[in-house]
Amino acid sequence: MLLDDNGERRNRMECWGPHYDVFKLEVIQPEGFFLKNEELKTSHDKKNGLLTHITTVAAGRTTVSTNFYRYEPALGGAYIMRVNGPAKPHTAEPTLRFIARGSLQQKAHLFLPNIYEEITVKNLRGSFGQQVYLLLRVDITGTSNTELSMRLETSLQNPRFYADSAGMQVTCLYSC
Repeated sequence: MLLDDNGERRNRMECWGPHYDVFKLEVIQPEGFFLKNEELKTSHDKKNGLLTHITTVAAGRTTVSTNFYRYEPALGGAYIMRVNGPAKPHTAEPTLRFIARGSLQQKAHLFLPNIYEEITVKNLRGSFGQQVYLLLRVDITGTSNTELSMRLETSLQNPRFYADSAGMQVTCLYSC
């Protein structure tokens, strides 16, 4: 602890020079939220904050819905996922969520059961401003014999789709 100019105790962050609002932090209310720049705007589920739509200047509104599913009991191993029966929705409530908005980027932080999701939109021109970044951290310490997956359901009409191979490579596949 340090003492400020008035002799009051402050932590180190509070004593650093003039106070600048580097970024604004806001708690997100259940009625929904969005991330927006000059190129795109995101829409999110009102209950859990997961991504539902992306609206771009070039293409308009596109459904890009993220949902989590689990398969129990698991048949796969460390690097292989083998489904066993139909997927069960992984509960996505209750959700703690907040947004950090700055001059370079905006981030929505979602804390779901077993899952932390970070959604980022950059406030930049060009291709960086046309992208939505998703970062996932999955806590599997409280589960066993369970396969967890994230599904992206889109309204895109393209026979090609891509699959991730254990976080090592993205492979282009074709639908049947």
